[in-house]
Amino acid sequence: MYRNVPGVGRVKTGEYKKWIAEAQTELMIQRQDVPVIKRGNKATVHYVVPYNGRRDLDNYAKALSDILVSSGILPTDNMTCLTGVAIKVGDVDNVVVTVTPA
Repeated sequence: MYRNVPGVGRVKTGEYKKWIAEAQTELMIQRQDVPVIKRGNKATVHYVVPYNGRRDLDNYAKALSDILVSSGILPTDNMTCLTGVAIKVGDVDNVVVTVTPA
């Protein structure tokens, strides 16, 4: 997701930037089916991701939560908003995200 650039620090890779753009487009397409959580309200988020033995599940959770915030689905991804986050590997071709108001 990130790489170190001397004199600059950590920056998003081109591949990660491309993934962000694709994920935001997909969210816009599906937006009517995704509840928007307003500031002061809480939610639980469940992620189901396809198996990829090389990937770290923590990175999925971070990237997906950041997309939900940048797309306006969640006001923040900290504990003032989220009551829980669950991530599991499933028999899916693409990531499945479920946002449930708490």
